[in-house]
Parts: sequence; structure tokens; C-alpha cells
Amino acid sequence: MLKNCWECVMGSPVDNEVYGTMLNGGSQNTAWPESDTHNENMFRLPRPLRHGDLIEINGTLQDNPQRIRLNLTTGSYNPDVRNIACWAEANFAEGHFHISGSMNGQPDNNPPMGDPDLLGLFPADGKFNFTVAVKGNGFSSNLDIYVFEASMGTRTLKFNLNDITFLTIDGDINKIEDLKFTYA
Repeated sequence: MLKNCWECVMGSPVDNEVYGTMLNGGSQNTAWPESDTHNENMFRLPRPLRHGDLIEINGTLQDNPQRIRLNLTTGSYNPDVRNIACWAEANFAEGHFHISGSMNGQPDNNPPMGDPDLLGLFPADGKFNFTVAVKGNGFSSNLDIYVFEASMGTRTLKFNLNDITFLTIDGDINKIEDLKFTYA
């Protein structure tokens, strides 16, 4: 445990670092195995989420992107792809934005939201911005998802906030430039 804390603070000798990624002004090194998914970036949340927290992700997309997907998952040592508390996907090829999740491998049946100008939310320079706002009261928790400043929807969580341990981003991404956690 102490070794993991030391590697998180001081950096890890593991070769699968996310080059140039900033975590609140400092670089974050990944101390877990590489993803099996092409072009997926994995991050361990620095602490359990709480109501009022914000997560902001900035980066650049590849030319002619088809999709970009953000996942908040459970898992102890690796993300549990069968238990995704929330995923938000911009599918440029099909022209929709979809917020959903899965429990025990069973995806929720939330229909995608059609947005004829989805690609218009993303500037021509290829930049992207996602913001996840953790809201709720008592035992109910919601994640509000924003692309730049446009609200894309809300996900009511079926998981305890303490169980959400990983953030993954995949799709047609060139680079994650900034990952910012703002604590309540």
C-alpha cells in the first residue's frame, strides 16, 4: 500500500505512463496494466467522489472523429467493465450523444439523445471538453454531464459514490491535455 502511495506521489517506473497528462498541475503516472482497448486512457480517481465535486477533462480529437467515450467505473485494481456507473459517448458517425451505465454486464436501456449539431459542439480545431458534476442529497447521487458548457444530460447513479474508482476515456483521441478535479 505504501509503495502505491509513493508511486502515485513521486511517479512510477512503469512504461505505460500517459505522456504529458496533467493532474491539477502535476503529471499523473499510471501504476496499473495497460488497457486492452485501443486508445483508452485510464485514471484512478484520487479519492472517492462526493456531492459537489467536479471532474473536467480537456484534450484533442483525431481528424474526422467517429466517437469519444468517458466512463466512470467501479473496480479494485482494474476498471470493472461490467459495472460502469456512468458512461457518456459522443457518436459523431451516428449523430447522437448517449449517457447510460451497466450493472453486472447488463446495460441500462436509456435511448441515445439525437442532436443534429453534435459535431458543432466540438470546435474545428479538434479540442474537446467534458465536465462531470457530482450532485445529490442524502442517498441519491446524480452525475451531470457537460460538453463545453452545454448540458448533455444527467445520470442517476445505481452505485455508491465510494465504489466509483476509475475514469477511462477512449475513442478517437489524440491527447488528454488536462484532467482537473475540483473538490467540494
